Amino acid sequence: MRLCPLSLAQQRLWFLEQLEPGTAVHNISSGLRLNGDLDTQALRRSVASIVARHETLRTAFVTLCGEVFQRVSPIGDVEIPEVDLRASPENARDREAYRMACEEANRPFDLQCSPLLRLKLIRMRDGEHILLFTTHHLVSDGWSIGVFVEELTEIYEADVQSRQCQLPPVPFQYADYGEWQRKSLDDQEHMRQIQYWKTRLAGRESPLELPADRARPAEQSFLGASISIPAPDSEG
Repeated sequence: MRLCPLSLAQQRLWFLEQLEPGTAVHNISSGLRLNGDLDTQALRRSVASIVARHETLRTAFVTLCGEVFQRVSPIGDVEIPEVDLRASPENARDREAYRMACEEANRPFDLQCSPLLRLKLIRMRDGEHILLFTTHHLVSDGWSIGVFVEELTEIYEADVQSRQCQLPPVPFQYADYGEWQRKSLDDQEHMRQIQYWKTRLAGRESPLELPADRARPAEQSFLGASISIPAPDSEG
C-alpha cells in the first residue's frame, strides 16, 4: 500500500467535498454502447488491466494526523454487475437503462474506499450492451474518459484475438505528479502565492450576485439546468 500527498487540484476538490459531503456533484459518468458479440470475461480482464495500469483508479483518500493522503491499493478484482433487460418490453428498455445510468451517476462515493470507479454492464438486446462507468473527479477528468475508452478497445481486442497488447507502459503515475508538484513548490514560494491571492481577493467575500429569475436558495442544491441560445451570424 502506498501513501502519497495530494496534488493541489486534488486538495481543492477534497476541500470542496468536506463542505458538501455525501453528494455526487463531482462524479464523472459516461456510457459506452457495445454492438456485436461481447466476451464478458475478456471485458472484465480488460478493465482489470486498465485499473492495474493506472494507480489513480485504485486510489482512496485518508486522513492521518490531520493531513489527507492518497492511498494506493494493491491490484485487485474489479466488479462489473450485469443487468439483463432482454425480457423487458422493447419500448421500456431505453427508459430503464437511462434510469440506471442516472442512478449510478447520482450515487456518492466513499472517498476512503477504493476504487473510486463503478461499472455496470446492461444487456439491452442480443448483440447490444451498454457499459456504464462512473468515477470521482478526484481520480479522473473528462480527458480520462477518452483514455479509458482507447485503452479498453485495444486491450479487449488484443485479448479476444490472442495477441500482444500494443499499449506502451505507463511511465509515471498521477501520484508521482502530486509528489513532484509538492516538492517543486517550496514553503517560500507557497506563501508568496497565497499572499498574492489574498491581496487579489481582498474585499470580495460576498458571493457574486448574477441576475436571475429567482432568489438564491439558503442551501446549494446543485439542481441546475441549461438553455441553448443560438448566436446571431456575425456576417449577417
